Amino acid sequence: MPSQFPPNNTVIATANPTTVVLTLDDVTATGPPGEQGPVGPTGPPGQIGPAGPPGPQGVQGPTGPVSTTPGPTGPTGPAGTAATVAVGTTTTGGPGTAASVTNTGTPMAGVFNFTVPQGTQGPTGPTGPPSGVSTDSGNIATLGSDAKILVPQSAITAVRLRSFNAIGNPNFEVDQRNCGNSVNFPAGGYLKTFVNDRWSIEKVGNVALSALQWGPAADVIPGTNYVITSRQLTTTLTTPAALAAGDFIAIEQMIEGPFLRELIGDVHSISIYAWCSKALKFGLILRDGSATATRALAKLCSLPANVFTLVTLPNLPVFPSGGNFSTSPGVAGYQLLITLGCGTTYTVPANDTWQTGNYVGAVGQDNFGSLAANDQFVLSFVQHEPGPNSTQLMDLDFSTNLHSCQRYFAKSYNYATKLGTVTNAGAIGFFAPGSFSPVRFSIPFKCTMAKTPTITGYSPTTGASGMIRDELAGADKTISGGTGLESDAGFSGFNITSANASAWYGSYHYTADTGW
Repeated sequence: MPSQFPPNNTVIATANPTTVVLTLDDVTATGPPGEQGPVGPTGPPGQIGPAGPPGPQGVQGPTGPVSTTPGPTGPTGPAGTAATVAVGTTTTGGPGTAASVTNTGTPMAGVFNFTVPQGTQGPTGPTGPPSGVSTDSGNIATLGSDAKILVPQSAITAVRLRSFNAIGNPNFEVDQRNCGNSVNFPAGGYLKTFVNDRWSIEKVGNVALSALQWGPAADVIPGTNYVITSRQLTTTLTTPAALAAGDFIAIEQMIEGPFLRELIGDVHSISIYAWCSKALKFGLILRDGSATATRALAKLCSLPANVFTLVTLPNLPVFPSGGNFSTSPGVAGYQLLITLGCGTTYTVPANDTWQTGNYVGAVGQDNFGSLAANDQFVLSFVQHEPGPNSTQLMDLDFSTNLHSCQRYFAKSYNYATKLGTVTNAGAIGFFAPGSFSPVRFSIPFKCTMAKTPTITGYSPTTGASGMIRDELAGADKTISGGTGLESDAGFSGFNITSANASAWYGSYHYTADTGW
């Protein structure tokens, strides 16, 4: 088909098996497909265009094999500085906290501070053995070289010594002499009289007193329920008075020589259980055993008002080598005085050390005699023991106490019967031939006495001393002392002033007294 289009129009042909489409500038004509023409010769290759942009990265391939051939060794570097480490502080942390270490130094010079937590409190374990010695007063234990408790042999000896008290009738429970009856000490002059067994009161001056064994209540050792005595020695002021220089008031006991033996070689201690209705400072005096003492030791003691008080005087100085001290049987060993008042003449120059001279009072003590009428001073127990400590009070049962007192005083009367009482109970009867004097027959004592005693006879019918009873005549007969055959074991009767012409019989009571 001839072209109907202007010849200068550009033709762009696109072919497919059935249709050819020609596109001109403004007109498109469509006709039936033409036949396939022969293939033209191949044209020269066109020029390669510029590279396009890179496509996306592909998936990484598998890792290749590791080389077994080492690379070459590099050159040796320069020597470095050696590092240092030091321990700083170690601190205890609180229970349950974490342990920690901090470096307060440098990386090359470390200083490590450690914090170690404290463990938590564990349960209380069982009580272990004692690791120390008590400082309580009187403790005799100590620590040995291995830091364990030691009770040395010397301490055992000291414990054994605690069974000894030199004082006779220390709890005032035995009273054969006055049997609980009052003894009066009137004003004026000098007077010394026993108030119960082993204890006397010696007084000079215008103070008037009365004293008796009194037992309305039981006394117990302080701090315990142990009854130490059922009796007391009670002294009552009846007439107050000031003391002249030579006046004094003293409750005292003479101690026989054998009872000094346990005390004389070392320090010793005294305990006094006492009471006063008013606050009172009194003296405790030790003296040698002579009638006029040549050595004296004074201690000042204090009592509060109206309170039973245990006064302790431990570690007293050793008895001096001089003076009239004795450890022999039948001889006065030493004296103990509880002085309630003393004038200047008989007051020691100084307390607490042995003094040379005849003294009965302590420096600084009060005068009981200056208190009010009816004020009282009461003694319940006195103890004198070996060693440096005032230990527990050591009692005597009544039978032992009585037997000990009968070494110094014995009587034919019943125990509870006062001397001079009118009674035939216990009286000794005898028969004598006519014109016979002395009235002689053996009377043994109840125990061996400390020394040969003084014998005194009493009429059972009248109670008069220095008499025996002529029962046949119904009259008392005067006696002029013993027969001269007295001993520490007994006596053999009395001399009489006038013998009966015919046979007769009589009776008497007696007392045997060593004066202690």
